[in-house]
Parts: sequence; C-alpha cells; structure tokens
Amino acid sequence: MSPMEIKQDHTQGTITLDENLVASQVPELKTAMKGLLEQGVTHLEVDFTQVKIVDSSGIGCLIAAHNSLVKIGGGLTVFGVSADIFELFSSMRLNRHFTIKPIA
Repeated sequence: MSPMEIKQDHTQGTITLDENLVASQVPELKTAMKGLLEQGVTHLEVDFTQVKIVDSSGIGCLIAAHNSLVKIGGGLTVFGVSADIFELFSSMRLNRHFTIKPIA
C-alpha cells in the first residue's frame, strides 16, 4: 500500500501522508509532488495528521516543494501537524516560508 493519498482539483493538490516523513519515504513523495506540478498544480497541501516523525530529508523535501511552487506563483500548506512537529518547524522558522497548521 502506498504511504500517501494524492488528490487534485485543477490547480489545487493534496497529499495525505499515511506514514512518517523520513528518508525512505522522500523519493515517493518527490515523485508525487513533481507529477502534480506537471499537471498544473500551483497550490499544494500536505496532510500530516498521521505523521509522528519527520527527519531532515523530509524537511528538505518540503522546502524544495515550497521553492518550486513559489517559482510558479503558488504555495505550500502543511496541515494537521502535531504539537511536536509544529514546534520543530517553528523553531526552524519554516512558518515564515510556508503555511503550517497544527491539529485543531
């Protein structure tokens, strides 16, 4: 089973991760993101509801996606983020670059 679900509605894409965002998952996520961009997605949301761990490779993947989306006038939103991951992202000041929404 794939560790993610991918949806697209015109220029809006959503990727729901079913596993932690670690180095072993990054190649598949990069492929999914690249495919969405090639299909015209300019605004990408990544659902972190099931994610408990994110490593440096995962963070790098999100930054690369953000940079690619900004170049085409779009943006990245990461939502459903646990308190621990939200604190990590905030301490790295990633919230200054893309939107990060904690679990409600």
